Amino acid sequence: MIRHLLRLAWHRKRANALVCLEILVSFLVLFVVVTLGTWFFHLHGLPLGFEWRDVWNVEVQTGASDDATPQPGAAEAFDRALREIRSLDGVTAAAAAYVAPYDNATMITSFDLGGRAVEVEVDEVTDEFAAVMGIRVLEGRWFEAGDAAMSWSPVVVNEASAAGLFPGESALGKPLPRDPEEPESRIVGIVQEFRKGGELAMPGCFMFRRVASGESPAGAENTAPGGTSGDTPPIPHREQPRAPRNILLKVRAGAGTGLEQRILERLRGVAPAWSFEIRRLEDMRDESIRLRLAPLAIGALIGAFLLLMVGLGLVGVMWQNVTRRTCEIGLRRAAGASGSEVRRQIILEVWVTTTVSLLLGVAILAQLPLLGLSRYLPLGVFAASLVVSIVAMYLLTLLCGYYPSWMATFVQPAEALRSE
Repeated sequence: MIRHLLRLAWHRKRANALVCLEILVSFLVLFVVVTLGTWFFHLHGLPLGFEWRDVWNVEVQTGASDDATPQPGAAEAFDRALREIRSLDGVTAAAAAYVAPYDNATMITSFDLGGRAVEVEVDEVTDEFAAVMGIRVLEGRWFEAGDAAMSWSPVVVNEASAAGLFPGESALGKPLPRDPEEPESRIVGIVQEFRKGGELAMPGCFMFRRVASGESPAGAENTAPGGTSGDTPPIPHREQPRAPRNILLKVRAGAGTGLEQRILERLRGVAPAWSFEIRRLEDMRDESIRLRLAPLAIGALIGAFLLLMVGLGLVGVMWQNVTRRTCEIGLRRAAGASGSEVRRQIILEVWVTTTVSLLLGVAILAQLPLLGLSRYLPLGVFAASLVVSIVAMYLLTLLCGYYPSWMATFVQPAEALRSE
C-alpha cells in the first residue's frame, strides 16, 4: 500500500511539489513558534532567585551627567534616605541597588581564565538587599557591616558564576581573577540563582558587589545634596562610593498610595535636588513579561496566518485531485473498494506528501545541534518542540483532507463510465 501511494505521489510530483514546499515552510515557522513558547515555559519554571511581591522600587535621578563619577555627599544622602524610609510605618526593609530587578539596565564584567572568558552580570547593592528581595544564601554568608574593615572587597555570586570561575572546586573564599593593579575581591557567599531580567530571562552568571552608602571618607561631612547636614558621624572608607540608582522597599501587604506619598515626601526632604519615581516590582514584572512575549505573539500571528493559507491550499489541491480522479475512484469502487477504503487512501496520500516535507524539515533542523547553534537551548526543549510541530502538521493535513476524502466516497462506479 505504501509503495503504491509513493508511486502515485511521484507521478503527480509537479502538483505535489508546491504543496510540499508550503508544508515545509509552515513546519519550520511552526517549529520556531513552538520552540519559543516551550522555551519560555521552561524558563518560567526555573528558580527566580528573589521575591517580587510587596516590593517597590524608587528610581532616583541625581542629575549627574556621569553616573560612574562619585558625587560628593551622594552616598551619604542615600544612607540618610534609607534611614528615613525605614522609619515609616508600612516599610519593613529598605536597600539600595545600582540596578534593580526587571530593569533594562545591565552591568557586565568579563574574567579571563587562561584564554577562557567568563562573562558575569554585576549589581552593586547594600547589606539589606538580601532581606528586601528574599535572597537565600546556599553557602557562606551575605554582606555585613564588618566587611567595611576588610582589606579586600567581598562579593556574592550565584552557582553558575561559581561553577564558571572555579570549575570542579569550591568557590567560597576564593579571590576573583584580577589584574595586578586592581583591588582584590573575594567570594563570601553563593546563592542558588538570580535572574534579574525575570521569569522569562535566561539563567546565567551573576555577582553582587557591596555598596556601603554611608561609609564616607574620614573627616567628610555627612551632608545631603540640597539638604541639611546629617547627625551620623562619618565612617572611614577606602574610597568615595558612587550613589546607587534605585532604592528597593519591602512593604506590608496591601500598602497603597498613601505610603507612596509619605515616601516621596521624606525623600524630597532629604535631597530636594533629586527626582524620584516609585514603581511596584509587580508592574515592572508585567511590563518585562509583555516585552519578552512580544516576539512570540508576532511569530504566533504569522504562523497562524501561514497555517491557514496552507490549510486552504491543501483543501483546494485535494479537492481538485478528487475531481480529476473521478474515473480512478470509480474504478476502485467498481472493483469492490468501500467508501472508507477510498477515504483512507486519500488521507494517506496527503500524509505521504506531508511525511516527505517533514523529513526534509527535520533534516534541516537537525543541523542546529550539530552546528552548535542551539547550545543555549536544552535538548529536551528542542525535542519536545520538534515532536509537537510534527504532530501539529499531521493533524492539520488530516483536518484539511477529511472533507475532500469524504466527498470521494460518493463517487459511484458509473462515474468511471461517464468519464470515459
